[in-house]
Amino acid sequence: MTKKTFLMIAGVVAAALVAVVPAAAQQKKTLAVVVKGLDNPFFTVLGDGCALWNKENPKSEYTCLYTGPASSADEAGEVQIVEDLINKGVAGIAISPSNAPAMANMLKAKKPKTPTSPLPIGRCARPTSAPTTTTWACSWPST
Repeated sequence: MTKKTFLMIAGVVAAALVAVVPAAAQQKKTLAVVVKGLDNPFFTVLGDGCALWNKENPKSEYTCLYTGPASSADEAGEVQIVEDLINKGVAGIAISPSNAPAMANMLKAKKPKTPTSPLPIGRCARPTSAPTTTTWACSWPST
């Protein structure tokens, strides 16, 4: 093999790796936290926790997404965000619904599933015994 042929093959391999790396980065599974409204300072600790977890776990197969409607008054927007996340195929969602009946109706209608099981839908809340704590308890049903 000549030096020119070797360099050409190395260039093709390098170009292929550059094309594959962004595709691999897009393969991360999303765990979403959907709050009542991004304007509510009560939920900022969740957003900070998501950002910190992503920073401390860059090699994880998961990424944490903190989202919600811009306004806590946008109950329909929150339901739409969760429906959009389900349609995108996220790995799991923790929801703090502003309109629990509307959210429940959408979830019942969608019957979200992953390829092998129901989509884990969790809930997050601050422990009532410690209302000033920055610790949140999030739970998902066991599968």
